[in-house]
Amino acid sequence: MEERKTIEELKTLYELEPTVADIYVEGDRDRAFIEWFLSRKGLSGVNVYSIDLVDVPDAVIEQHGLCLHSNRSKVIALSLELFLRFNANVRVMC
Repeated sequence: MEERKTIEELKTLYELEPTVADIYVEGDRDRAFIEWFLSRKGLSGVNVYSIDLVDVPDAVIEQHGLCLHSNRSKVIALSLELFLRFNANVRVMC
């Protein structure tokens, strides 16, 4: 199993590697569906990850007024943190 990345590690990655294109989803079923869709459309070079591979601290989730212990809240919190850092200038979808 892959080691979970922190939000700060992801911010650094996207700052240093602006061509990286990633999608974060709630779970493995969503990941499989998005990967299938991308392959059917012939789109490559996009990585799809379950939010379980990102360490989203409860404090960050609460800071944004989201419910704890929800993968949806984790995805939203990650997207908000990335937006605060990069505005819309990053190739990440959540």
